[in-house]
Amino acid sequence: MLNNLNNFKKTIYIILFFFIITSVIVFIKKNNKNNFNKEIQEEFIKNSVNITTSEPIYNNNNNEYQYILKDFQGKLAVFEKDKKDPEMIFDVLIESLPEIDIIELKKGLKIKDEEELNARIEDFIS
Repeated sequence: MLNNLNNFKKTIYIILFFFIITSVIVFIKKNNKNNFNKEIQEEFIKNSVNITTSEPIYNNNNNEYQYILKDFQGKLAVFEKDKKDPEMIFDVLIESLPEIDIIELKKGLKIKDEEELNARIEDFIS
């Protein structure tokens, strides 16, 4: 009887050991996948090109812009060029947006004119 109990305990310990190891492996793989996806998204943003004009979509090196769309206290906000305070704040929580948008809004999207501004805002609020 004592021998059967010891065998049962060993079996339980082995099962528990494999469960813990499997959980750790799954956790590590999930963590690495998220970091990898973030790197891919950032690279995608840098290399995105408008197929009609062949110009970069996210060209934040352009000095000819009137507005900046960016994160302000966790919400979408519009800033005029060279202004410290936002002109408009929208009730759009940045954290609810896709990862690519969050990255770009943390940096700030330079917007050339009011037409582009309206289109970008519509994209974010719809």
